[in-house]
Amino acid sequence: MKKKKLFAVVLSLCAVALVSLGMAACQGAQGEKGDKGDKGIQGEAGKDGKDGKDGVTPVIEISADGFWVINGEKTEYKAVGTDGEDGKDGAASVIGISADGFWVIDGKKTEYKAVGSDGQDGDNGRGIESVFYDEDGNLVIVYTDKTRETVVLPEREEHIHSFGEWQYYSEAGTGCGGGLYYKVCTACNAVEWKMETGGEHVWEETYSYDEDTHWQVCKNCGDKRNVEPHVLDDNGDCTVCGQHINGVRYEVSSDKKYATVIGYDGTEGDVTISAEYRGVPVTAIGSRAFSSCEELTSVELPDSIITIGHGAFYNCKNLKGIRLNDGLKTIESEAFNSSGLETIVIPASVENVGTSAFYRCASLKTAMFEDDNSLKIIANFLFFECAQLENVVFGKNSKMDFIGNSSFDKCVSLKSIDIPEGVTVIDYGAFEGCSGLQSVKFPSTLQTLRSHSFYDCTSLTAVAIPAATVSINHNSFTGCDALREIVVEAGNPTYHSDGNCIIETAAKKLAIGCSGSVLPQDDSVTEIGTWAFGDNPCLKKIEISRYIQKIDIMSFYNCGGLEEIVVDKDNPVFHEAGNCLIETQTKTLLRFGLGGKIPSDGSVTEIRDGAFGGCFIRNLYIPACIQLFVISGHGIVGLETVSVEEGNAVYYSSGNCLIEKSSQTLYVGCKNSVIPSGVKRIRTGAFEGSEIASINIPVSVTRIETFAFFDCAELTEIRYEGTTEQWNALEKDGSWDKNTGNYVVNCSDGTLIKK
Repeated sequence: MKKKKLFAVVLSLCAVALVSLGMAACQGAQGEKGDKGDKGIQGEAGKDGKDGKDGVTPVIEISADGFWVINGEKTEYKAVGTDGEDGKDGAASVIGISADGFWVIDGKKTEYKAVGSDGQDGDNGRGIESVFYDEDGNLVIVYTDKTRETVVLPEREEHIHSFGEWQYYSEAGTGCGGGLYYKVCTACNAVEWKMETGGEHVWEETYSYDEDTHWQVCKNCGDKRNVEPHVLDDNGDCTVCGQHINGVRYEVSSDKKYATVIGYDGTEGDVTISAEYRGVPVTAIGSRAFSSCEELTSVELPDSIITIGHGAFYNCKNLKGIRLNDGLKTIESEAFNSSGLETIVIPASVENVGTSAFYRCASLKTAMFEDDNSLKIIANFLFFECAQLENVVFGKNSKMDFIGNSSFDKCVSLKSIDIPEGVTVIDYGAFEGCSGLQSVKFPSTLQTLRSHSFYDCTSLTAVAIPAATVSINHNSFTGCDALREIVVEAGNPTYHSDGNCIIETAAKKLAIGCSGSVLPQDDSVTEIGTWAFGDNPCLKKIEISRYIQKIDIMSFYNCGGLEEIVVDKDNPVFHEAGNCLIETQTKTLLRFGLGGKIPSDGSVTEIRDGAFGGCFIRNLYIPACIQLFVISGHGIVGLETVSVEEGNAVYYSSGNCLIEKSSQTLYVGCKNSVIPSGVKRIRTGAFEGSEIASINIPVSVTRIETFAFFDCAELTEIRYEGTTEQWNALEKDGSWDKNTGNYVVNCSDGTLIKK
């Protein structure tokens, strides 16, 4: 029972006594003795509250001139009745309590509350155990501390009341549904009280709890029982309610066969998960159970844990260590995403680790997979951007056969990796951006290297392709600037190596080269495939033999360090002029070398896409003979000036821009460009990689194409000659300004639009 309610009951019963005392003047006949009431159920001792002031009990007195005085204030109501006839006492004033709790004297409602206002929480008060009349007709109040109070009720003349219905007043600890009830005389407002004992409580089987105590709750009335302090074992588990008293919250399954950790409300950094909860094993850490828990520093798991749920420890940035238990089967996706783990050991029992389970664990240095590991797949993005990951140990007798998409992407501290035997596939971007990776050992079982699997591994110096490998994507080692040695093991049915090149044997195609490549000068190679040397700024020289009949337009894309291009004079398809690689019959410039010069003798009429990719050129000069300039992104580094020879029928230059005459399309710009009025379109990649800081765009421009200002990191201002409304209406293809800096658009109406 609540303390305030108990206090109200006491006050109400005191009111009963006062009413009875007020009847002394009537000296009516004593009523029949009522039946002795049943002993009430002892109320439970409430939890000690804070020291507080006692509630205010109304004080009722009679003034010297015979008026009622309530709480020191004299009323207008006489306390002495008029003289009765024939020597009898006059009628006493009748005092009652209105339904809303105000004193009623002689049928008139006063402004004085019959129940005192709630006081502050104080020490545990006494509950009322029972109320009854003794054999002498006196009112007896029995309290929960076994003390009792007897109120001697004076005799009063017989009076027939007209009572209304019984009204519930308050609970009184007398069982489920029991309590104190009253009814009021409709004529005189006299009050009659009774205490009723309720039925049996229906108690919850499980305990409720807080940090200090546990209890059971009645399902019907909400009463509590067994409010007791926790009894803790050595592990901090309460032996009564089963709660682990460090803030961990558990939930029992509907079939009551197992329990799951569902949350943590504690403040302790070191947490131990209980093996059992309420008699059943704890088998799982639930989804997001500890998500973003900043306090958590370490976790000890019992051997009963089978599953760690989705995002269970997501963003626990201070979680430095966790011992994964033997018997653990599943680590779901994002389980430790962005946590502070420094070391993780995957037990041999683990069969499945979900996507991104250790994604962006910035402090993770070591990942170990125990011997005889049951795991078959390294999931996609498993260790993505674990920037401090240095050591990965797969263990002996691994069942692993698949390294997933971007699983070690951007693990920049990883220096070496031994892929375990049994692995057959290394998926897209698995080790992309591992800039610190110096060596990799492939298993003899490896069959497939997919696109970008080792893309931009700029420290990788050598690779040995196993005999079993039958599928290597042309971009597998793109961007590996330091790669100088490539070997294919003997017996490979698809590939062989020669001059540090990977060659598709049957097709006679050079599939992958490196900065240390020397192209074969015999008929074993007749084709150079797409991206064979792509994104390799360290390639200095190429020698094209007489047998080469096909070169893909992207074969040497972004080979910005190419100092020397040599073509055998007897090659019927290609030749070199002005340090440019030219396809003779089509008069197409395929690759521009350092210090090169486009021939102006008519031997070149077309410039293919990628010809200038990655080139460092200060001044671009387009001869009059050029009739077609195909470009999707020029990537000319350091370009300062652009000029076109007079007489060119297709292109002209103005304001250091290369512009197509018929369509007024800007094809190439540079850091010093001033876009002339009349230009209608800015072509894809026109300013790609430019050092431009600001640019003026005339109102004549109606469209800016994809990647037009791609990688313009220094761009801070765009001045637009039209209004803000016109700028917003201007057609701008997606990613037109991708990877630019933060810039503003200054329109003619003065509005600044921040990116």
